[in-house]
Amino acid sequence: MEDSEQIKRWEDRIKASAWVGFGSAALTAVASIVSIFVEPLRSIGMDPWSLVDAALMAAVSYGTLRKNYLAAFGQVALALLTRIILLIEGTRSIGVVIGGFVFIALYLIGAISAYNLHRYNREKRAEAGIPEERKSVGFYILSVFGSLFILGFLFLVWVGVVGPEIEVVSGNMLKSKYLDFVKEKNLIGKNEKIIYWYSDAFIDFKESFSFFTDKKLVIYQAELAENPAIVVPYSKIEDMELDLDSSRVFVYLKNEESEVYFPVPSSEDEARKFYDGLEKEWKKR
Repeated sequence: MEDSEQIKRWEDRIKASAWVGFGSAALTAVASIVSIFVEPLRSIGMDPWSLVDAALMAAVSYGTLRKNYLAAFGQVALALLTRIILLIEGTRSIGVVIGGFVFIALYLIGAISAYNLHRYNREKRAEAGIPEERKSVGFYILSVFGSLFILGFLFLVWVGVVGPEIEVVSGNMLKSKYLDFVKEKNLIGKNEKIIYWYSDAFIDFKESFSFFTDKKLVIYQAELAENPAIVVPYSKIEDMELDLDSSRVFVYLKNEESEVYFPVPSSEDEARKFYDGLEKEWKKR
């Protein structure tokens, strides 16, 4: 009787952990889709890449519901990794991230219960003289491919969280780390306001970005080691042109037979959003 009660407690905790995981995955998926249309959500780390995180959480939650202790510990690992990355990157408030650790505690309780249930069943089979089931070659092959699949998912989640946004970001929605770097490099004055920002870097935004304020255009390319920042006050601009074929904006300078150019998103809507905003500020001068 005592064993059956303990088993029921373990199973209840496992189910609770699984359904919390399903709920978390569903909320993340909804927020990720909504973030396509609602910019403020992107500023706190929600974007279409979060769908990868949601899909992986749903997968390990299903495994947990099936009482697989490895999947249950996968819930813990995935949630912990995501929270640590968000905390390091500062994409969400500390309160929100710490609140996520409550979910991790629930996942951990479920994982421990799943492992205890697995160990209990194994001991009972041993007492009854039932031999352990041998794993087939197919099982190990699926395990290898499954592990590679999970690692690939985790990599995409990491890139999505750590890397810069793939779209134009308005200045009032910029992550603090972007603004801190700009101020550190003295690329913006005290009373200046960043209007739009875009980075075409893959992981580290410091490799390449551009933005414009109410006073100037700034292009930053880390590969130009000696002077990576090109600062162009609006008063020095003769003309500008958006080339959608190459996804670039060309800026022609006054009194000089020269030009500067910088990348914009491949999406025409996003490219025009940045260009139109820049042109509007320039024409005010």
